[in-house]
Amino acid sequence: MSPPESDDTGKEKEPPTNTCLFAPLQLGLPALPDQPPKPEDLEDDNSQTLKDLHTLLLETSVASGKLVCGNCDHEYAVKEGIANFLLPSHLV
Repeated sequence: MSPPESDDTGKEKEPPTNTCLFAPLQLGLPALPDQPPKPEDLEDDNSQTLKDLHTLLLETSVASGKLVCGNCDHEYAVKEGIANFLLPSHLV
């Protein structure tokens, strides 16, 4: 993972809380803009933001690890690229 970024005052920037903004930083991909782009900004086929979104959403996969629900913090295991979304019997 790359070192934390700092602002103009030298203080470390807080990592973004939005997963779509934080994930690229953890994966070493280019950072996405803080605000969603306007549709007219994406009309150009050479848009760097469009290319970065394509890489993040369509070319990135999780081989192993876990996915965590943002509502209940339940962890779902990912093995060999397949997430197990079945709940244990005590949560059904």
